[in-house]
Amino acid sequence: MIIRSSLLLSLLLLVTPLVAHAAPEPLARPAALEPAVTFWRRVYTEITTSEGFVHDDERLDIVYETVRLSNSNDRARGSSANEAGARYVRALRAIAAGKRAKLSAAEQRVMELWGPNIDKAALTAASERVRFQLGQANRFREGLVRAGAWQAFVRKTMADADLPPEIASLPHVESSFNPAARSKVGAAGMWQFMSSTGRRFMRIDNIMDERLDPYKSTRAAALLMRQNYEVTRAWPLAITAYNHGASGMRRAIAQVGTDDIAVIVRKYKSRSFGFASRNFYTALLAAVDVDREPDRYFGPLDRHPPDNSRVLVLPDYVPIGALVKVLGVDADDLEPINLSLKSVVWNGSKRVPKGYEFRVPHAVGDPQRLLAALPRDAWNSNQTADLYHVVQRGETLSAIAPRYGARVADLVAINSLSSSARIKAGQKLILPAGVSKNSAEAVVDQGVYPTVPVEAPATVVVAAKPAPKPVQKPLAKPVVVAAAAAPTVVAQPPLAKPVVEEAPTVEPQIVEQPIVEQTVVAPIVAVDRPATPATPPTAETIENQQRQLLADPSDYSVADDRTILVQEDETIGHYADWLGVRAGDLRRVNAMRGTSAVRVGQRLKLDFSKSTPEQFESARLAYHQGIQELFFSTHRIVATNEHVVKAGESIWVLADRRYNVPVWLLRQYNPDLDPAMVRPATRVVIPVLASPGA
Repeated sequence: MIIRSSLLLSLLLLVTPLVAHAAPEPLARPAALEPAVTFWRRVYTEITTSEGFVHDDERLDIVYETVRLSNSNDRARGSSANEAGARYVRALRAIAAGKRAKLSAAEQRVMELWGPNIDKAALTAASERVRFQLGQANRFREGLVRAGAWQAFVRKTMADADLPPEIASLPHVESSFNPAARSKVGAAGMWQFMSSTGRRFMRIDNIMDERLDPYKSTRAAALLMRQNYEVTRAWPLAITAYNHGASGMRRAIAQVGTDDIAVIVRKYKSRSFGFASRNFYTALLAAVDVDREPDRYFGPLDRHPPDNSRVLVLPDYVPIGALVKVLGVDADDLEPINLSLKSVVWNGSKRVPKGYEFRVPHAVGDPQRLLAALPRDAWNSNQTADLYHVVQRGETLSAIAPRYGARVADLVAINSLSSSARIKAGQKLILPAGVSKNSAEAVVDQGVYPTVPVEAPATVVVAAKPAPKPVQKPLAKPVVVAAAAAPTVVAQPPLAKPVVEEAPTVEPQIVEQPIVEQTVVAPIVAVDRPATPATPPTAETIENQQRQLLADPSDYSVADDRTILVQEDETIGHYADWLGVRAGDLRRVNAMRGTSAVRVGQRLKLDFSKSTPEQFESARLAYHQGIQELFFSTHRIVATNEHVVKAGESIWVLADRRYNVPVWLLRQYNPDLDPAMVRPATRVVIPVLASPGA
């Protein structure tokens, strides 16, 4: 469903779910998981980040030693942990080999924990499972203090969404209630959203990142958790899906044959279902225990008071300097309560967006009265223009950056590139504000681009001579390029230099775009048939791709028997391209007639004579990531509704005609529905979208 009414309605939907649900039962606590819960409680309350446990990564009741880490540097700390771990690997192997006399301290500890009757095979297996876990007690304590500012809001949001109240403790696990937290893989904010998942529910671009807004990210987390429950039908699995993905948990149910979290943790095998995923649910249960009795573990705490900042909804674009002046508050006091605004706003390169919910300290007084004091010429109907560089063949970030007086890290950050991204010919790179234009001549491009539910800048072309002839682009048509030119974009902080190649000198081509109200240049993504990657993807590459589709419950994996389940928007031609074979070959393998099409939910045999399952999976994931990134550059999910199917209705009728929602998105909320067999009285969950006119 796409809302086409006022912005107010959209904002209300953010806090008011449309589907009524029965109040959830308390989260299940299977006895088999209690040792793991106890382990995480100890991690959160007994040892700090200056210490760690050497332990068995499956039997969490087996903790070999508490190690005190060196305070000198990270390398020394890592060395302390590795030495302790290696000590117990040797001890386990020695006991497995039959040693029983003249035991070292580590060997004696192994005997105490495993007992004298443990067999050789079990000890040998345990020697492969030695792991080090850093303590978190100081961070958890800091999180309890910080949580005072937002916990009441978090709990109310979970209650309003009919989610288990325990989920309100999840920010302790994810970020220690730090709204500015960032991870090494690109997750951000109190709820640690990846950018691709966050864009489903929030605005994330070169001006704003709402993952850092504790209020909007909390509402987004509630929406995601509700979707996870709709597709797993069990809260322990819905919570685990927050880390492992909805598709992964559905595969777990299919593989193990149950939705019992204790059985899944013990038996489910997947290359991406590692220690973090297996322990995500028990870590939350431990956090809930500590959160309920903080004084028991940490003594009296001086918590932050509840946030009482006031919200000022801006009716138009305004420079931050003008706001700072009229409010009489230092920018250093405003920035921490408006973290979603990026540095381009705070340094004056971009205006504060129209409709932005600007927060001010409660002591400021009546912000509306102060806002009225802003001079009329401070308001603007448009955003400041962006400068873009259009990548030419052979160019690299290290060659482009110095031409504009910029750093590679600046280009990586402002374009949300991963540290290993390779740029492609035809790709548009946003340039940092204030860069040199190298005396290039400006030429207006009359392009019209897809509208979005929130303000975003649009652009004009500035190119080196000779100037290109202006070309009229089709109305509301997304920019689509061939697969060879499509970058894989993963949002990450600029922690490392991207992989670059030496390039010949190429005259720079800059892009500006005319400022058009509520327009945006669509991201350059492949939505046709991406070819099989030239270099085989690694397991880490595929895991990162899966992380970008965390909220998508569709199974894009290749089964052990080398078959796949057909998903929405896929054809026999796609499979042939990704495999490097002819479509006719696939038809023969599957006994299909030349004119027949594949059907969603059909199981199809594949021919891997010219590629590998990993190459196929990587190309398939990139294809669906492209489709979804393009859609969520112009839409946001703000709530869900429920539709009861009537006679004559189909999934396609509901999606395309009734609610104007893509079929693939509708199926993500209803993955068990057979599109060809939807009967009257069937319950269908409908995602509610913010429209361009909202």
